[in-house]
Amino acid sequence: MSKQEDTKFIKTFIGVIIALIVLTVALIVLATRTGSPTESELQARQALDRERAEERLQPVGAVRLSGEPMPEIAQAQPEPAAAAGTQTPEQVVQSVCASCHDTGLLGAPTRGDKAAWEARLTSKGLDTLVSSAINGFGAMPPRGGASISDDEVRETVLFMLREAGLEVE
Repeated sequence: MSKQEDTKFIKTFIGVIIALIVLTVALIVLATRTGSPTESELQARQALDRERAEERLQPVGAVRLSGEPMPEIAQAQPEPAAAAGTQTPEQVVQSVCASCHDTGLLGAPTRGDKAAWEARLTSKGLDTLVSSAINGFGAMPPRGGASISDDEVRETVLFMLREAGLEVE
């Protein structure tokens, strides 16, 4: 009996192996016929890959030297904040201005430094200080990089001048 069982096992094993080989070949043929992209699909995919690579290679920013005109994207004036969303000058200073004016980053006059603010005020005047804050000056972006109105910028400049001990009307 053992010889008959061995023969039966070998025949069954060979049958299973042959069935698996046939199934594998059938799946390979099916995959090559249905999975191959057409020429137009390949071209579209290559164009998309090229476009994405060009986007990734674009510089994140650029250095603008003092006196150079602002790039078009930075010149676009943001919408003035709605009246309900206005901030007090103290809030604007804390949320927008403090990061540079608390530390003197890149030559920004520090808060409370009367001499630095007074020199700017006497040499340029209040309107020029406000205009510089609105349009950007040196390393400072327009409106400090925030979406605040012209009136909020003016009140914030006046607040910072008063913080420095200067009385301006």
